[in-house]
This record gives sequence, C-alpha cells and structure tokens, in this order.
Amino acid sequence: MQVTPNSLNYGKSGSEQSFNSESKKSALLSKSLSHQEIIQGLEHGNESVLGYVYHKYVQDLFGFGSQFTRDTELVKDSIHEVFVSLITKRQSLGKIRSLKSYLFASVYHRIIYNIKKNNVFKAEKQTVGYLDFNIEFSVQSRLIMDESKQEMLKKITSAIKKIRPKQRQAILHYYYDGFIHEEIASIMGLKNAHSVTKLISRGLQAIRESIIAMVWLAVLGGL
Repeated sequence: MQVTPNSLNYGKSGSEQSFNSESKKSALLSKSLSHQEIIQGLEHGNESVLGYVYHKYVQDLFGFGSQFTRDTELVKDSIHEVFVSLITKRQSLGKIRSLKSYLFASVYHRIIYNIKKNNVFKAEKQTVGYLDFNIEFSVQSRLIMDESKQEMLKKITSAIKKIRPKQRQAILHYYYDGFIHEEIASIMGLKNAHSVTKLISRGLQAIRESIIAMVWLAVLGGL
C-alpha cells in the first residue's frame, strides 16, 4: 500500500480548528480493538485500523505535542510523520508493548528533531515556556465544586505550576495519562523507571511544601 499524506486524511493544510474537529470523528468509531488486533492490523497495512488508531489518539497527541512548541503546523507535521511510520515500519511493530506510550514517545522525539532541524530550538526554549505541561480543569468540574474545594483546587494548581517542568510532566503522565513509570521513562527519554520515581517524588514533595506555605500565609494574613 502506498502511503501519502492524503491517504491518512490528515488535513495538514487546514486550520487548528479543522484539525481538532477531525479528531471528533472518533465518536463514530464504536468498536474497541485490542492491542494485538491493532498491531496485527497495522502489520498487514490495514487502513481501517490505521484510521482507528488515528482517531483514538490524535487529539491527545496534539495536546501533548503543543506543550513543546506553539508552532501548530510543526506539531501536526510531526504527528503525521509518526503515523506514516506506522505503515512504512510496520514490520517492526510487533515489539511494541504499549501503543499509546510508543506514539507519545515517537511524537516527542519527532517534534524535538523537527525543532532542531528548523533551527528554532533555542528560540522555543526562550519564548514558549518549554515543557509547560499546564493543568486545565473543565468548566463542569469547577461548577460542581463548593467554594472550599475550589479554593483548594486553586492552591494545588498554583503549586503544580511552580515545580520544575520535567517533574510536572512526569506527574501528569502518571496521574492524568495513566502511564506506568517505564512508559514515562521512554516518553521523556530518561534512563530508567527509577529516574521517573525520583522526578515524581520530588515534584510531589515540592507541591506539598508549596501548599503548606500558602496555607500558612493565608492563616497569618487573617490574624
């Protein structure tokens, strides 16, 4: 099967809005495929399986990739290249144990490669807030919280924003994305799971200390 940008129906030339609306088609894909079924389908060049994987993960990958650069076209190009590789390198896909972590890691490495290739790596670090990984809670979540819980949520969110970017990334991958330590190490290019454990542990400790400090300031301010 010949792989072209059009064969993936990627819409690279469209706006970010069209890119996001494209991912909403995932709601039409009601059938759930197992990891083995997906890998076997990709190994056989099954376009339907490729489309299934695309719609299942593209929105998360776009959000993840956008943490590294504001260049949405570069993010979309990088994701596109990763999906093309699922076909061009399909004979080696049998080694993958977790497709989700493989895609995240591949997109990360492809984005960093493209940033360096375009000679904008230093500019990105200076102007974009490299590795932001901010938390955004939905409007619905905020509406159902009482005032005391909303105040605590503000403290937690503020504390998380103050820790080191890589600590924040590791914590979000673990608690929000559901990756295990080995997968996070692969995505972030770390040596091993122990490195992830240290990042998460130190990040959580920094969050606790920040929250305690904010509580004490609030108490002292009320005296």
